[in-house]
Amino acid sequence: MGPGGPQGPFPPPPPPRNNNTAAIVISIVGVLVLGLVVVGGFILFGNVFDSGSDDSSDSSPGISAAPTSGSDSGADSGADSEPGTESPTPTPDPTESAFKAVSTGDCLPVWDTGHGGKTEIDWSSEQPPDSVSCKSDDALVQVTGVTGGCDSSAGEATWSYDSTSTGESTELCLRRVYHKGGCFLANQEGNKIVDMGPLTAVDCTAKKVPSAYNQVMHITGVYNTSKGTDASLCRRVTGDQTEYWSWTVDDGETLLCTMVYQG
Repeated sequence: MGPGGPQGPFPPPPPPRNNNTAAIVISIVGVLVLGLVVVGGFILFGNVFDSGSDDSSDSSPGISAAPTSGSDSGADSGADSEPGTESPTPTPDPTESAFKAVSTGDCLPVWDTGHGGKTEIDWSSEQPPDSVSCKSDDALVQVTGVTGGCDSSAGEATWSYDSTSTGESTELCLRRVYHKGGCFLANQEGNKIVDMGPLTAVDCTAKKVPSAYNQVMHITGVYNTSKGTDASLCRRVTGDQTEYWSWTVDDGETLLCTMVYQG
């Protein structure tokens, strides 16, 4: 047909492209990608967190890191001790109490039994008994000091006690008190009295004495040495033929006159 004439039927045009569908697909893909990124981030962060936790778990149980703050250290130190606690009180020691109750000038009814021999004193009591009047015949020693540093001359000695409860040591300085009529232990060789137990005391009628001694001496007089120290001063009456044995005691201040006990 010539130009300008009617044209025959044409095929239908192709349907228009659906742009909305493409946008939806792109959105879905974007969401998926974003989701993967988020999930990957969580996984990565979780690994890092788990790694830090594992490092902490490697430390020994029950041991914490040292504090870095001085104030924290002080707080921890204070928490270790219980407030209000006190050191335990030592168990009372009655023997130590008896020793500490003694005062200088006291007189005690205690003596050396002689069972310790000539080199060791065996006191008649394990602890100081109650004091007695120094004028009493029961007063056999007088306390000259309670702080140690005692004299060691004839008739003087140290009586000490070490407490296992308190760890303290107590020392008493003692001086023998001699009474006319009393008796003490000695050693006799042949016809001579060669030595005495200056702190000993014994029943004058004793039939058996400790093995370190073999004689009982009877005190016939206790005199001041201002008039001398010769045994002739021990005679009690004119013409006295008694065989006396004398000693100087109390740092040379006292003349002790004795004789072998005759019964």
